[in-house]
Amino acid sequence: MRLTEEKIGLLCEEITDKLKSQEAIDYKTRVRVMRLIADVIRNDLKIEEDIEREAEKVIRSYSKNIPKGSPEWQTILDQTKRDIANRRNYVI
Repeated sequence: MRLTEEKIGLLCEEITDKLKSQEAIDYKTRVRVMRLIADVIRNDLKIEEDIEREAEKVIRSYSKNIPKGSPEWQTILDQTKRDIANRRNYVI
């Protein structure tokens, strides 16, 4: 996960504070909305992690041994992740 729970919480607070200031939510619904936003963020991060794992698996299946972390690895990883995301109708 690229964001810590603390950072997710801070993002949720910022978003709900903005919504509250625009009177889109009230104080009673703020906590519920924060939980929903946190769930969406966590779910999104999980999807991205799944795509990254799948892309790494694809690269490891190549006959050419590409050192992980090398510029070539990163270029291929980025392209493979975009391809996988596109197949899943997901925007990264």
